[in-house]
Amino acid sequence: MKELKRLADETWNDVEAVITPTIGKPFTVAEVEAEPVLRNTDFGYYTNFMNLLDYAAIAIPAGFLESQGMPWGVTLFAPAFHDDLLHSLACRFQGRSEPTATSSERASIGLGDAKGSL
Repeated sequence: MKELKRLADETWNDVEAVITPTIGKPFTVAEVEAEPVLRNTDFGYYTNFMNLLDYAAIAIPAGFLESQGMPWGVTLFAPAFHDDLLHSLACRFQGRSEPTATSSERASIGLGDAKGSL
């Protein structure tokens, strides 16, 4: 695992963030209830490695799959502690301006000072 982490971390020399599907395919409640362990494994296919490699991530809505009428999302990820970058990218992806917070608001929820340091 340490060797895989080292190799994966080298990627960050060339990119700031990566985008993946959040899940491979949406499932109905009935499909999840019928095979909960299998569906849970399916749900983590594109994202489990982010936890194992200690990366920061944010999942965001990306629309609906017309063929199924089901929601779809993407996940942005980056090295640990790049939450502000990911939040900024997520806001831009969704066409929203970034909300601003005072230093005391950020500190009260554990986000460090207003400059984004942790």
